[in-house]
Amino acid sequence: MVVPGSAGDEKEGGGGPARPDRPRRARRTPEAARRLVLDAAAARLEEHGLKGLNVVDIARDAGMTHATVLHHFGSAEKMQRALVEDMTGTLLRDMVIALGGDRELDGGELCVQLFEALSAKGHGKLIAWASVTDQRIASESGDGERGALFSQLVGTLSKRLKVDEATARHMVFLTATSALGAALMGDALGPLIGLSREESAAFPEWLSARMDHIVEDG
Repeated sequence: MVVPGSAGDEKEGGGGPARPDRPRRARRTPEAARRLVLDAAAARLEEHGLKGLNVVDIARDAGMTHATVLHHFGSAEKMQRALVEDMTGTLLRDMVIALGGDRELDGGELCVQLFEALSAKGHGKLIAWASVTDQRIASESGDGERGALFSQLVGTLSKRLKVDEATARHMVFLTATSALGAALMGDALGPLIGLSREESAAFPEWLSARMDHIVEDG
């Protein structure tokens, strides 16, 4: 007797060829699956903002089930934390590359580069929101790859701008906290203190000029 669905299955009396087996779906590695989820989450963040980081919607966009996403990350909170870590690492690597090289660099360029990076694709709002709502993200930020990248950024600035590392750290701290604050609540705070939309948009340039003075005085 021929088992239905096997390679030798034929229609009764027809003598026709057996139906071909369905192609097997390629199995993703855990790393590839996590990458798909993080890319889908980043795309939703860019398009919808923080409200777009719904696990069900992210899972659909990544082509997997809600349960599969939770299997790879453990929880929605851990997925969001992984997204923060991934985006922060990418941001810092891009900053180190942008501020490196042999071309002339001034203190204000740090502000311009960081504000542009944090305002794009919702990076700043996500990082600021995560730091406010989950203190473990803030407390872990000096560990591992991100800590090494921050150290590399400080070292690059110190060397390129010819300032000591303490000054470079303060420059990074001032710029990062300003950029994150502007990303999180700049739209609401600006009008309250009497800044027009144009004046708020010009804040990075204003801070950039202050950074140039810090380098000159240092």
